[in-house]
Amino acid sequence: MDFLRRTWAEIDLRALRDNYTLLRSRIPASAGITAVVKADAYGHGAETVAPELEALGANSFAVSNLDEAASLRRAGVSAPILILGNTPPEYAAELAELGIMTAVTDYETAKALSDRGQNVSVHIKLETGMGRLGIAAHSEELLDEAADEMKRISRLPGIKVAGAFTHFSTADEPCDSLTERQYGLFTKVCRKAEALGVRLPVRHCCNSAAALRHPEFALDSVRLGIVLYGCVPDSSAESIFSGVGLRPVMTLKSVVSQVRKYPAGATVSYGAKKLEREADIAVVCLGYADGFGRNLSDRGIALIGGKVCPVVGRVCMDMTMFDVTGLGVRPGDEAVIIGEGLSAEHVAMLSGTINYELLCRVGRRVPRVFLNAK
Repeated sequence: MDFLRRTWAEIDLRALRDNYTLLRSRIPASAGITAVVKADAYGHGAETVAPELEALGANSFAVSNLDEAASLRRAGVSAPILILGNTPPEYAAELAELGIMTAVTDYETAKALSDRGQNVSVHIKLETGMGRLGIAAHSEELLDEAADEMKRISRLPGIKVAGAFTHFSTADEPCDSLTERQYGLFTKVCRKAEALGVRLPVRHCCNSAAALRHPEFALDSVRLGIVLYGCVPDSSAESIFSGVGLRPVMTLKSVVSQVRKYPAGATVSYGAKKLEREADIAVVCLGYADGFGRNLSDRGIALIGGKVCPVVGRVCMDMTMFDVTGLGVRPGDEAVIIGEGLSAEHVAMLSGTINYELLCRVGRRVPRVFLNAK
């Protein structure tokens, strides 16, 4: 617990373990779990979180790029790791050396890897309606051509096809109109490719939302991200995923530096916010460089002494002012920014964003303090 007591994030590994166990119980036993730990495990510290999840039984991991994958190997992770996007072909040797799989999104990117003369394992990405990366398979008319492209990839020297996947675009929407259609297109094109002799050991399409909502679509593996960290896959006030029983893993805290009483008419922060009444103003060691966005100016809150305290004026880079009138707040008191009664979903709603972004933008200068390690 030796860390700078300024702004810090407490990461409860017991909550992480509980979430994994709960989610494992909801997913068909025939499906593996691919733990998504990109963006530093959504801000939670991938080099600590991933080994914990591997010990719990996670079958594989998904990351955004080669740097993230290499950091997991340095942390001792031995399970398969998949890079969800394209990897430049000049890094083929590193992929092979570290045993990292990468997505390929068309024949040309796969051939560029093949031309490097390495043995690289890949997952073929299919675009079934997300409008993002992948071989076009977003309509019935495209499936034969997509399957043929998969066959051509599978016959490239040095390329081992380890799986295929797609990504759902509306599984987290209350009125989900596309997930079933995307699933149908994905499974059809996989069957067509297999009929052409393409072996697909691992097929996966479920993200966190789909894994909760459509476990029948689990196939060979599900990709669990935000739910592992105790957050629901949407930040709506009436979340369709409430009641699942997840426990938030991160609690973001800061500390009060100063408390001062100001008269009505005094000004606070950049832009000189004018106080309409006498107020006790606490300066908290937290700002947008820590992930507490400037869009929370005059609308964000913190819990200090268990009481809701609103932001006064503009959020600064390193400091934010809160109204603590009549609460007896003193320098050194802790301020809870996320967690312990102040959910990431609620703060995200105040920010006009989603819980994913809120967690990921907690700055790198914020130390992660890991609790309840085994």
